[in-house]
Amino acid sequence: MNKEEKKTMISTMLEQHRVLQKDLTLIKNLLSTDRKVSCEKISQFLEQFAKDLNIHLELENGIFYPALLKEMKDKDQDTSNREAFIVEMKNIEKIVVAFLRKYKDAKVLEEKFDAFKKELLIVIDTLNLRIESEEELYQCWGYLK
Repeated sequence: MNKEEKKTMISTMLEQHRVLQKDLTLIKNLLSTDRKVSCEKISQFLEQFAKDLNIHLELENGIFYPALLKEMKDKDQDTSNREAFIVEMKNIEKIVVAFLRKYKDAKVLEEKFDAFKKELLIVIDTLNLRIESEEELYQCWGYLK
């Protein structure tokens, strides 16, 4: 992968991060509105978030991480720390996917609204930390030749 392709991929993934954060902010902002109305809207926004997340994960897991590891191995660099990082990111992914499955419809959201609110805030914090870590990695990789 040449430097221009790397820049394009990094730019795309950064844009995807902003979309994911926007999705979660929209959901968080609905927590203080009327519960019945907000559960319907939250369900719709969670569905959109899940779609946006899947698109991002396909790029990241399917192209970015394999390219990063290949490039490091081609340069005889130790990949153990990066591989551990990827495992950690996949564990976060599993937590978020489980959260999305748990609250996949408005009825469940309404029944478990208080638990949802608490879990959502944890998911938001977790994803923001993941995004921060990934963006540091993107920048490092972007400078590799």
